[in-house]
Order: sequence, then C-alpha cells, then structure tokens
Amino acid sequence: MGWKIPDIPDKKEAPKPNYRLRGILFIPMAVAGIFFSLFTLNVTSYFEVMIYGILPVGLLWMCFMGVSINRYQQSLNDVLIWNEEKEITKKHWQRWSRRQLAIVGNVIFTPEQKGMGALLGEPENVPAYPCKARPLADVTHHSVASLLADIHVRLEEQCSDYHHMLHAVYLFSSSTGGDEKTEYAVFQQWGLFPEPFTSIDAISPLFDNDFDGLILVLCAQLWQEGNEKRESEFVSAQLISSSLFAQQNSIPVFAGLGRVMPLDPEGIAYNMDILLEYNQLQFNELHHVWVTQTDETLVANIMQYADQRQWQLPKRLPVHLIDHSFGPASDMAFPLALAMLTDAVNITGQDQLIIGRTLPQTKTMQLCLITEKLFSE
Repeated sequence: MGWKIPDIPDKKEAPKPNYRLRGILFIPMAVAGIFFSLFTLNVTSYFEVMIYGILPVGLLWMCFMGVSINRYQQSLNDVLIWNEEKEITKKHWQRWSRRQLAIVGNVIFTPEQKGMGALLGEPENVPAYPCKARPLADVTHHSVASLLADIHVRLEEQCSDYHHMLHAVYLFSSSTGGDEKTEYAVFQQWGLFPEPFTSIDAISPLFDNDFDGLILVLCAQLWQEGNEKRESEFVSAQLISSSLFAQQNSIPVFAGLGRVMPLDPEGIAYNMDILLEYNQLQFNELHHVWVTQTDETLVANIMQYADQRQWQLPKRLPVHLIDHSFGPASDMAFPLALAMLTDAVNITGQDQLIIGRTLPQTKTMQLCLITEKLFSE
C-alpha cells in the first residue's frame, strides 16, 4: 500500500584491500620463486636468482595488487554514481509527492452552527453525537437551490469572478439517490452539467496536469423524503485549481490539497514515514490529526507511532474523531472531510492530516495532508 515510490537500496563498496596481508603474502611467493629458480632452472648466481626467481614473482604480485586496487577504486566510483542517481530519483519522487492542488474557495455546511470551530475548542466542549444523525444547523435553506445560491455568494466573496474561470463541476454521487434534483439545481446555478464521481480518486489525475481554470467539487449529503436518516446532513463546495494557474492569476489560496495516499492500518508507521520524508515535513509542523470511519485499533496505532517518533500531539485531544461529533459516516465521509479540514486550516492556520476508510464497507484506508500554504517547487 502507500505511494508506489521505489525503495532503492544502498549500494555497498567492496572491502578495502588489506595491504599488510598482501605484503606478508609476497614473502612466501618470493621464497617459492627462489626455490623454483634454484632447483628447476639451475641458476648459479644471486643476480640470476633475482632475475629468474624474485622478479617474475614480484611482477605477478604487483598484477594481483593492481587488480585488487582497481576493483576497489571501481567499486568506490560505482557507489558514488549509484548514490547520485539515488538522490536524483528521490528528488524526483519528492517533487511528485509535493505536487498539490490549490484550494481557492471552500464552503461547508454542517450540523454545527460554528462549523469546524466547534470541534477545535476545548475537549470538554467538543460536541459528542456518535450515534445520532443530525440536520444542517442552518435551517434558513429549504431547498438545494437555495443552498447552492448561498454557496455561490460565499465563493464569490472568496474568489471574485470565479464563475468566469469555472469550467467543470464534480458532484459526489450518493448511494441513497436524489441526485437528479441536485444535478438540475447545479445546472441552473452554474450553467454546467455536473460530472458525477463516486470516489475521491476521481481528482487524482489532476495532480499531474497544470490545467487551466477552476473546478468546483460538490458534496451534498441531504436527507431525502422517504429515506432513512442514517447519516448527518452536510453540504460542501471546494474550488480547486492547479498550483501554477493560481500563481499565474494571483488567486488567493486557502490551502494546499495533497495527494491521497492509500494505506494499510497495520503499516501506518511506514506510510507516515514516507509522507513526512517525501513531503519534507517535520513532526513539529503537524499538530492536527483527524480520523473518520476508523476503529480504536487505528487510533492506538497512531498513538504508538507518535510515541515511537516523539511526535508531540496535543495531550488532551491528540486525535480528532469526526464521527464522534457528527455521527455515522457515509460514502461521502472522506470527500467531506477534505472540506472540513480546509475549514480547520483557515481557523487554526496549521496543517491538517486526515485518515479514514475509502468506503464504510471496505478495509482500505487512505490519508491526505492539507497544508496552510502551497509547497514551493
């Protein structure tokens, strides 16, 4: 699981030649050469012993030494080239990992009047409705159309004339139905027919494209007449663009949306290490961890990891439990959480990390980092 970043092993150099041992080895070789010249070649003088006995052995010994030294020097050169290529590859993957989408507008309606501010206060004041599905706190809206009209007004305040740059609307499709009415209301409001998506993976291709214009990502988790009210109501809207487009057009950026990383709950330590290393982050830069659609095992793994790495999370509330405040999670839990954490970024001025299941019925989990500022290239 995790990002498909290649694990390039370290290359070890060959052992350094033992010159002392090889010097000692020359002595028995020289003696053998002397005896060979005396008893085989029948030499009769010291000069002949030197020429026919010791000199050939010395040349042979020097050849062995040259080969040994050359192999060692070649191994040093190979290690140097290997490490240079490894560093180049790592920097490439760091750039890939740090690619973000710019969030230039964010609106979210929740069951809490204060929105995410209610979950960021003192622990004893954090709302606790783990089993209760609640309606939107703002009861002034009586239709999807009025909600979308309000969203348009708020987005216009955040990103002036955004609708002139808007070229696509993504609408998260709910499994409970009722999307036709929402789709029509979206078309009436923005003049664009929404593209339905069922997973946050739909935006993954956008990270590798410096696309022009803005994309509006909508999630509307609203109760439908005749359907069981199993989850709380939420409506979120995020305006996203490529980092390059936001910079070129001097558009104020609310937050940076990082790549979503799939992970295994048991391998969270490895995945967190990869996230921090390749995003070039320090533990002291990350104080807010949120979880949704998880169990106590994941929270325990996070706490264990924090203890092992001396990660100083807030003592009174080290992990924010979204479902503890807003009730049972739905298929939209993760996309909605991205809008929630963007709101939290604007409230706290700090980076936020979300960990949760892809869908309630699956074991596959994912994490996403939302930063206060875009990473520099």
